Amino acid sequence: MAAGLAAASTVATPALSEPPDRTPALKKAVVAFNASLLTMRENAASPAPHLEILFDVDGRGDTVPAHHLPSWIKVSLDRHPPKEYSYTDAEWHALAKGGLQLLFTVPAVSGPHTLTVAYKGIDRNGKTYLKTRTLAFTTTQGADHRVLRFRADVNHEPQLTLEAMGASLFQMSSPELQSPASRLGLFAAETGDHGAAAGWFLAAADGKPADRRLDDRFRLAEAYAAIGLPEEAETLLKALLQDTSNPASVARAWMLIERIAFRGGRHAQVLEAYERLGPGLSPEDAGEAHLMAALSALAQRAFPQAATIFRRVPKSGVDGSLALYGQAQALSGLGDGFTAAGLLRKLIDSRSVFDGSRSRVVEHAHAALGFQWTVQGRYEEAVAELAQVPEGHSAYEGAQFGMAWALRQMDEHVQAIAVFQGVVNRFPEGAYAHEARILLAASYADLRAPTRSVKAYRTALDVLGASLAAIDRERATVGSPDWDPLAVRPRTRGGVITGDPAFVPALDRHRWLVRFQRDLRRTTEHFPSDLTAARSGQKTLGSRLHTLDGSQLAGQAQELLQKLDNAVLESRRTLAGLAGEALDREHTRIEEWSVQAVLGIARNLRDEMGGDVLLVD
Repeated sequence: MAAGLAAASTVATPALSEPPDRTPALKKAVVAFNASLLTMRENAASPAPHLEILFDVDGRGDTVPAHHLPSWIKVSLDRHPPKEYSYTDAEWHALAKGGLQLLFTVPAVSGPHTLTVAYKGIDRNGKTYLKTRTLAFTTTQGADHRVLRFRADVNHEPQLTLEAMGASLFQMSSPELQSPASRLGLFAAETGDHGAAAGWFLAAADGKPADRRLDDRFRLAEAYAAIGLPEEAETLLKALLQDTSNPASVARAWMLIERIAFRGGRHAQVLEAYERLGPGLSPEDAGEAHLMAALSALAQRAFPQAATIFRRVPKSGVDGSLALYGQAQALSGLGDGFTAAGLLRKLIDSRSVFDGSRSRVVEHAHAALGFQWTVQGRYEEAVAELAQVPEGHSAYEGAQFGMAWALRQMDEHVQAIAVFQGVVNRFPEGAYAHEARILLAASYADLRAPTRSVKAYRTALDVLGASLAAIDRERATVGSPDWDPLAVRPRTRGGVITGDPAFVPALDRHRWLVRFQRDLRRTTEHFPSDLTAARSGQKTLGSRLHTLDGSQLAGQAQELLQKLDNAVLESRRTLAGLAGEALDREHTRIEEWSVQAVLGIARNLRDEMGGDVLLVD
């Protein structure tokens, strides 16, 4: 019966490991294809004819407040279908930070054009406005880019201007400024489209002097890591380390390597990168670096090292409360429960109504301290702490279960029954519901109320039987050839499938594959006809990208799309297998609980009848 209590006690232990990604070569090939397509289309020596409209925020050196940016924009060019964008907070901040948005691309036609723009926003007086502008311009060259610049801050009325950028997105107006391609990558990365960002940064960084492409290479590494290419990201960063001796750049590179290894659950590599950060780390990054290393040491059960590194995290920083919590966990692992409990108490006493992140950690600390007291047999104190975890908190269900368990150990069976019943009522499909029902029935038996105990056991059996039937239905669903892991949500209790530690990262990889598949299919369906026209083979910009002409590139796209289609099918089969394994494990657990319920009924009937009961229907 302590299994549920043990599970409940792990309220804030990070899940750092995941199964390996088996599709890195395919993802890398798609990114390289996108970069090749971009550089061929934007080849300054012979660009493909096209006209693009881009959206930019003119900060004039100042940080643009995100709330002054448009919440909605509608653009139409000549007779082309208009396009609308409703901006999210992430897109607002991406534009405010210098990102550049590609509104649309159309085939180039020399001559006059009319661009109509409608947009909503908030003026300097805080009032909502709707404005429309009509902008006329003329193109004379085969490839042209026009930038729609938006200007609004507390001292200016909102206004739009339209400016010519030039024939290529890879041209830079000065060595100090980022190329438009880099800024397009920044917008994609900040809004979560890391696959597109990787293509932009790869194309933008290629063929430039090292000092001008350094930032693009950092961002490319971050994009690689975000789409599940950690090895490629680390290779790029280690190559970058060979090209720079600047302490800040060295520290940034090792910091990214540490972060990538941390996300992949490679604890030894996290600690190795941490030791090589050097003196160039900024104070803003130092706390995160210490915290990742300490958590990795904790995961490796290197408790003395973890405790030491946790103490390096600034207590006044955003991670200070989590570091204090982690230090208590490390000391508990060393067997120093007394000091660990003291740190948890210190953390609890530091709660602040003005610091939401600290308050959330404090609530975890209540649960951790309660379980610490439970392990030490100090049940009254355990109940008092677990009762402090508020309803709605992620640890609440586990804390309630632990509190009922402790009450039962104290022989406070009436109170234990009430709390177990509360767990069942509030979380009938929760992670602890089945075990709570079994312990509820056992608590009635402790009170020598066999009739109620048998009734509770039979109720538990009914629910367990229904769960077995749900698992069978779910198994049939995931085994269907039409099952879509991204569209069908599992219906079994407690997130049996979606909470499985192997299924979750595999689902993330599947989501990326589907996104790559969708974007590449859209590209192949609207492949620029100007690129596949008869042209001499031209080398794309830079040294790493292949010499291709448009027809070769189109053929490569079809080959990649076929590989992606096969990979998505294989990924779905893998997910179905993982889901089936998770369901099988839950099926086994339910059968074990069912046996406990049957035995509980037998014991009650035996005690009531004064003899042995060998069989219960």
